[in-house]
Amino acid sequence: MDRKRSLAFGAAILVSVAIAGCSGAVPAQTGAGPKIPVQPNSHVKGTLLTVTGPQYELDFASAVSKLSAGSIDVTVTGDWQHDDLNNEADLVKAVADGKAELGYIGARGFDTAGVNSFAGLQAPMLIDSFNLEAKVLTSDWAQKLLEGPRSIGVVGLGYVQGELRQALGVTRNLAEVTDFQGARIGARPSHVTEMTMKALGATMVAIPASSVNVSGLDGIEIGLPGVAGNGYDEGATSFTGNLVFWARPNIIFANAKWFDSLSTDQQGYLRAAAKEIAVTSAASLSGSAAEAKGIVCARNLAITTVSQPALDAFRARLQPVIDEMSKDPATKATIDAILALRGETDVPDVVAPCPKTAPSPSSNTGPTPLDGTWKTSFTKADLVASPLLMDSGEINDGNWGDFTMTFGQGRFTSTQSNSFEHGTGSGTFTVIGNAVYLHIDQTGEDFAYRWSIFKNTLTFTRDESIGGGPTPTLVKPWTRVP
Repeated sequence: MDRKRSLAFGAAILVSVAIAGCSGAVPAQTGAGPKIPVQPNSHVKGTLLTVTGPQYELDFASAVSKLSAGSIDVTVTGDWQHDDLNNEADLVKAVADGKAELGYIGARGFDTAGVNSFAGLQAPMLIDSFNLEAKVLTSDWAQKLLEGPRSIGVVGLGYVQGELRQALGVTRNLAEVTDFQGARIGARPSHVTEMTMKALGATMVAIPASSVNVSGLDGIEIGLPGVAGNGYDEGATSFTGNLVFWARPNIIFANAKWFDSLSTDQQGYLRAAAKEIAVTSAASLSGSAAEAKGIVCARNLAITTVSQPALDAFRARLQPVIDEMSKDPATKATIDAILALRGETDVPDVVAPCPKTAPSPSSNTGPTPLDGTWKTSFTKADLVASPLLMDSGEINDGNWGDFTMTFGQGRFTSTQSNSFEHGTGSGTFTVIGNAVYLHIDQTGEDFAYRWSIFKNTLTFTRDESIGGGPTPTLVKPWTRVP
């Protein structure tokens, strides 16, 4: 079943999202500074630059168009200066200079553009869970930080919650402070990252946002979805599952003069669209991480766990970095705000080691309770409404319609069809108690579900302790075909 998530960066994309304007009242114009006269059916156009293949950026453009009833038309240009190591800093400058109206980069990139407003968000080993990241980014303090870049001519509109950044060991495990000694660690340009790696005895090597040649690197600072999507696990040693350096929030921002020229209503539409995307991004993160884990575990990447004494050693080694950052009063205020928001329930989000491989189907090819053909059917609306969705990437035309699955002699086949798309799949399966393990021929991925049968109805449930799997299998029960 095709989930069509964007784990890897795509090719250069230029997409325009617009809805035809409709007549109506002229939005009120209040506030200081010149305003662009807004007439019925008029459009304000803006280009949004992003250094990677756009995902949430397109959702933002669509939300702006919808909220503004077509009065704002945002065009998204992806993969901007794709392989340039300095493209994030250059993108900020391009928007500040008026070469584009809008931009989208990781918050970490602003310190390379001369803006320290967001540096505190990257203080090492401080934001280490999705829950804490969400609380921080929605706090009043974080919202005030969005005004900081006005010093260079841009203004933040909102945050898009991002993945947690950890360590992928290429030539060695990265589970002890000593493992970083003399290591070359690839990372996107950031002064905080450079300080952190230096404190660990490593050298930060700037890498592009596009696919990276890992030769010459001992490790990469990266999130697990990036590992899976770009195939960095091939030939790597291990991923350190419970060492979280920081979160990687992204920022949607605008040229300050252009933004100030808009009506108050139009400014509100842009900020409201950014808030919508913030909710979307937060909802998809844990699902994307779970899917990425399934992929790298299927490829046999080891996920290591750092001992508690080793974690304490990392924190002790990195405390001087936080102390140095805290010399800036604004950054200290951000760090203090994060510490104040951390609650007892804010435990680190860790990536647990891969589940043990299920026995080979060759040892279990006799009759099983699942043998036979099963069918289910549900609409796209049913899929969208499912509380089990891992992220918005699962909502696509390959994931709804009429489904069949046939089990027998350790093999299974599946079909999916609707008026827009149809597909087939196959693989091996193993039944152990109330668990079924599926190996997909086409992708090499492994999934696992709990199952139960009552009369002629088969129900699957997700249990990530045995592996988990995509949502379409779970939306509706399956009925045995006579």
